[in-house]
Amino acid sequence: LEPGGAVTDGEVERLLTACRDIFAEADENTQIALSGSLPPGAPLDLYAELTRMAHLYGCRVLLDTSGEPLNRALEAEPDFVKPNCQEASHFAGFAIRDVDEAAEAAQKFFDARAKSVAISLGARGIIWQRTSATEPLIAQLPPINDCSSVGSGDAALAGFAVAHQRGLSDEETLSLAVACGTANCLAQAPGRIDTEHVFRLAQQAQVRTFHSDYYNHTTVKAQ
Repeated sequence: LEPGGAVTDGEVERLLTACRDIFAEADENTQIALSGSLPPGAPLDLYAELTRMAHLYGCRVLLDTSGEPLNRALEAEPDFVKPNCQEASHFAGFAIRDVDEAAEAAQKFFDARAKSVAISLGARGIIWQRTSATEPLIAQLPPINDCSSVGSGDAALAGFAVAHQRGLSDEETLSLAVACGTANCLAQAPGRIDTEHVFRLAQQAQVRTFHSDYYNHTTVKAQ
């Protein structure tokens, strides 16, 4: 949660050069996660530039940020975005109070050129729409009390990345993502999740599909 230290123009250029070298060696299955706020001194379009660079070399980009860096990065058409409820509310211009409003906010991300959108809703689960043409899904788990959620967004992002690499179904993907985010709440430190917790929670996740009118709900159980 601590803010990053200030960076110089020279440091930003060295970062871009290093990333370009890494991306150039990537294969077609490489995924790039761009997560968190930018440090003071970094250009607001840094994530946008990194996204374009990654796409140039055929990498898939997963983005989790907020504010103007998010707005700029959306212009570069990231393959996947995962804001939390507060970040998505700020972007959409209205408070997200329920799943239906989260689905409405997701459409605004698609309109802004995101290719896939997930919005984490804290204890209420995660909503994900794989493409603008598919119906949204929401995955939920029983709430966990007296725990820290620091790092849960990053853990869920990692779950989405692993699921994509493994070629999981949409229901399995969302179950894994919500399980990773929740397992982080059980960890002794952010990111130190136990894979046994992830496996158990993924089996417990309830994935619900709701249709384009956002009100006619049907339920499916992830296998």
